[in-house]
Amino acid sequence: MDLLIHISSQHSKKILEPLTRACARSEIQWSCFLTNDGVKVLESEALQSALRAAELVIVCKHAWNLHMPDKECPAQFGSQSDNSHMMGRCKKVISL
Repeated sequence: MDLLIHISSQHSKKILEPLTRACARSEIQWSCFLTNDGVKVLESEALQSALRAAELVIVCKHAWNLHMPDKECPAQFGSQSDNSHMMGRCKKVISL
């Protein structure tokens, strides 16, 4: 995998969508891990659609249950262990 986008803040939304489009234009393999209140970016249908181009999207289950307890998660649940595994597989990390 070329790039891991690590989302830990809900304020990342403005940057994340154009970044996903840039990844698609560059034809790179990328994945995304969402944690902390960064899981709230998934409230956006546009971002959910943009993240479908990712190789893998994992949401920290603990963060989801804390910040979005009554909503259905549109991505795969995981943990910080998954985050560590993904970081070890990628060439570069962008943390937002």
